[in-house]
Amino acid sequence: MSYDLNFWRCKPGIALEPQAVYEQLSDGNTVDGLETLPLAQMLDRVRDAFAAWQQLDDVTYDGGERGGFQLTTTPQFFRVDCHEMDGADMNRFVDIAQEFHCCPLYDSQTGQRYDES
Repeated sequence: MSYDLNFWRCKPGIALEPQAVYEQLSDGNTVDGLETLPLAQMLDRVRDAFAAWQQLDDVTYDGGERGGFQLTTTPQFFRVDCHEMDGADMNRFVDIAQEFHCCPLYDSQTGQRYDES
């Protein structure tokens, strides 16, 4: 099963409709009202968190029987396309985003954004 996890951060005081933001970011566009993400640090944390997985290229990881994932990033967007991964491994991405006070998860499959408030 494939599942995508999506992260972005609104500027303070800005509220945007999550599905519209997701669509714009997925098309590679920038969105007014979003902050730039600390992508280099986030990618370093992914490499550390998944060090036991085979890194096939800069954005693709293979965990064997545990599945795999591919990263897509823009200055405002951090997306993980997960393939055959269990929930515990996918939740590691949520934890990474939280480490950087970054951004709540947007689950495009359910249309739910998990804001802290």
